[in-house]
Amino acid sequence: MSRALKLFLPIASAILFQLAFPPLDLRFCVFICLVPWFFRLSSDTRRGAFGAGYLMGFLIVLAQMFWIIPFVGKWTHSTALSLIPWIIGGLIGAFYFAFTGVLIRSCLLRKMYWAIPLIWAGTEVVRSFMVGLAFPWFIIAMPLGHYPALDQLSFFGTVYLVSAWVVVCNLCVYLLWKDRESLQLKVFGGVAVGMLLLSLAWYMRPVAGHSVRLSVGQPGWDMAFGDPHARDEQIGMRVARLEKQAIDAGSTLLILPEGMAEGRDYPPHPPFPLLSNLPILFGATRGHDPTYQSAVLFRRGQWSFSDKSRLVVFGEYVPGRDYLPFLKNFNLPSGDLAPGEKVTAVSSGGLTVGPMICFEGLFYDIAHRQSENGAQVLAVMSIDDWYMGTAAPEQLSDASAWRAMETGLPVVRAASLGYTLMVDQKGREIGALPLGVSDSLTRDVLVEDKPLKNVARPVFPWAAGLSPFVFGFWFVVERKRKSRSGEGAGTGFLSQ
Repeated sequence: MSRALKLFLPIASAILFQLAFPPLDLRFCVFICLVPWFFRLSSDTRRGAFGAGYLMGFLIVLAQMFWIIPFVGKWTHSTALSLIPWIIGGLIGAFYFAFTGVLIRSCLLRKMYWAIPLIWAGTEVVRSFMVGLAFPWFIIAMPLGHYPALDQLSFFGTVYLVSAWVVVCNLCVYLLWKDRESLQLKVFGGVAVGMLLLSLAWYMRPVAGHSVRLSVGQPGWDMAFGDPHARDEQIGMRVARLEKQAIDAGSTLLILPEGMAEGRDYPPHPPFPLLSNLPILFGATRGHDPTYQSAVLFRRGQWSFSDKSRLVVFGEYVPGRDYLPFLKNFNLPSGDLAPGEKVTAVSSGGLTVGPMICFEGLFYDIAHRQSENGAQVLAVMSIDDWYMGTAAPEQLSDASAWRAMETGLPVVRAASLGYTLMVDQKGREIGALPLGVSDSLTRDVLVEDKPLKNVARPVFPWAAGLSPFVFGFWFVVERKRKSRSGEGAGTGFLSQ
């Protein structure tokens, strides 16, 4: 393989990967995006596989995290400063793909094709839940959220099981070129079709329940960069109008975004009226040392709350704040929030709602815990205004469909400027508001009295998450054994 072709193949995979995601949304590219990379890995050294994975990963992370530049630029008023976290993110994130490339190369050479979907999905799990750097972003299955009939296996194994299926499809395309007469191609083709048929069958299942009329409000005010002096007046005026719309529509609950009430008092003092005839769920901060980001429910003079347990690094807490003085140049928040001790649901009359505050909407485990809490509806409450004008808000909103499909629960999403929407148990959109408007969305949402639970849902993510370590250990031990017997050439991780 020529040097130019070696360079081209991981770049081609990175381009195809990015084409599948917002803003281009050529979503079915996920089924072929890994194929060029597989060809490079199958004929390369370990060191070359590491480099190819690093190059592909670096390009993918830079493209997927491009929203950091305008976000940090607005925050710090410095383009130069905005480039620093973007580049560092690319340099660090590329290592996931580099190590994955070495493992997949070993599987390709051994024709252990069955292990490759596990390793890829496992790496996605690891980077999604890495302590201190947890960020479930650009999961390969994510673009398929707009085609829920393809994604229903997520109920049994989360979005990461669908990622594994996508990789199986990539392997089928690879084997069509590489070894079309092989038995493994027939086996993998059968597995890919079988998983698709299972998804379609689950998609067509009947759902029984009763209708609940819900309203979700979008204030249409920029909570990130709007005039802070006009904030309370604008929020108060706009939410009062949304409350009237919800009452006129006969809604049983109005759901608003996070950050609707400043201050740390509990009960909070929002800048809008609290009405005895309209239960309302909104976001506020709660408590003094520690302080929590919370979803608070007001109903007939009574309050309940659910604290956010997944915090945004460098947004809601800053690691190394006291030891890295240069961080002050980024105008980071002055005080750290504390994560909630447990995930809790709230009850509004006969309806149990599982709040998920902004960043939490990306995590399957929060939705799963709310399902275990008996939630009948999930409520994602967000402020995406920091990233408006980039592809980030669309990917954040796409996550709502995945949380619905994973749990079998309808999801309502409230955002200050958008995206504000509702999806049903199967991930189908049942209503959405245009970006930037101040308006409410009211729909009759079908909820089940006793939603179907799946306590085994986390099994696949856990198994997949362990697989890169298990296979990595196995391959290292095998190389050492061959080296001692004179069959190999070195025992280092990147040795030839």
